[in-house]
Amino acid sequence: MPRSLAPRRVLAGIRVEVVCRQGCRRLPSRRIVRTVRRVFHAMGVRRGGVTLLFTGNREMRSLNRKFRGQDRPTDVLSFPSGERGHDRKYLGDIAISVEEAGKYAREVGWRLSEELEFLLIHGVLHLLGHDHEIDGGEMDRVQARLAWRILGREIPVGRVLTRIRKRSRTGRRRATTGRKR
Repeated sequence: MPRSLAPRRVLAGIRVEVVCRQGCRRLPSRRIVRTVRRVFHAMGVRRGGVTLLFTGNREMRSLNRKFRGQDRPTDVLSFPSGERGHDRKYLGDIAISVEEAGKYAREVGWRLSEELEFLLIHGVLHLLGHDHEIDGGEMDRVQARLAWRILGREIPVGRVLTRIRKRSRTGRRRATTGRKR
């Protein structure tokens, strides 16, 4: 049964629901909500809702297989709601594998909380329609600027990520992921 860490917190018109699946260690929910709020604020979004799922590799692998046809876990998947514009009521869902985030954090020498914040920045940008595969580097520049502003540090060299965007098999929703390994 999922454990909601910060059910329906409303900050500055942004409703954030944080869900942590069984087996997920305690996460800094206030910091997570604050990070999401800061990204939306920096991007000019003042209203809307988002659900954040923190889970393990098993569920993430299942989601990645279902929505992207990739039978392996990934660090982050974003599911935009499909509504357009900054006045949307519901922005979408972001799923993060805490296991994968921990692995990447160790690789680059970050704390887990910093990696989670980085993945939230990335996921929120996808919810807002950014796509690094077709934007000529614009999303990566925005992401780097937000990481500096929110995390207070640059993204490590080699951290420019290769991501894949693929329609789900049903064609109803898109899932956007973090890294391709």
